[in-house]
Amino acid sequence: MGDTEGPLKEGDHGAYGGLAGRTLPGELVLLFIPSLAALLGQAEQLKGGPLTEEQVLRIRDAAQVVVTLPQAAAAVEARRGHPDLNAANPWESWQDVRGGGG
Repeated sequence: MGDTEGPLKEGDHGAYGGLAGRTLPGELVLLFIPSLAALLGQAEQLKGGPLTEEQVLRIRDAAQVVVTLPQAAAAVEARRGHPDLNAANPWESWQDVRGGGG
């Protein structure tokens, strides 16, 4: 997408696919709300079976994220009881969580 809107700032939010191409300053992170793992789990439940890699990528790109400080993201993950998926490699990360290999 390119960095046509300038670097991200704390509090920016929107679809991952729209924000991931912008510059993310090193002191900030993207936090999925709700977690990407929860969204994929719900999608599999609604589908009644495993998602394809293409479906995982589409869900990731449409999922809502907020730009926040790492400490705030860590606190959210602690309340969730688990770290979220790796957004850069959601398919492999999802397979590991659901026990389906890589």
